[in-house]
Amino acid sequence: MKITHEQAVKDLEQIMGKFETLGKGTNLDRAAQLVIQSIEVAYRRLDKPRALQLIYFEMGGINQIPPAAATILKRYVTREIDLDTARSEFEEIVKQYKTVFEERGITPEESSVLGGK
Repeated sequence: MKITHEQAVKDLEQIMGKFETLGKGTNLDRAAQLVIQSIEVAYRRLDKPRALQLIYFEMGGINQIPPAAATILKRYVTREIDLDTARSEFEEIVKQYKTVFEERGITPEESSVLGGK
């Protein structure tokens, strides 16, 4: 899945609305950080497919992550893709989000999980 500027903006707006992070500047940076972190939390749980099923699908957590990450989780939980593929796809969407954010002048804090320092 390709993360477009439009999709990234939509995901930022969704996070900003949920966490009442409104405005520009550092609030936008914080919203971008939350987008990345929500993906990273799902990534860290990939070795526990039953927990993924419970948290994201049975308890509604799927609405707390960007659609690209939700799609990967759905495919992984239904065994359409394996663990290595899911990890690779998560890593790729995080790279894409970071690129789009950077192009828009948004700088989320780096993370140590997926591509951070």
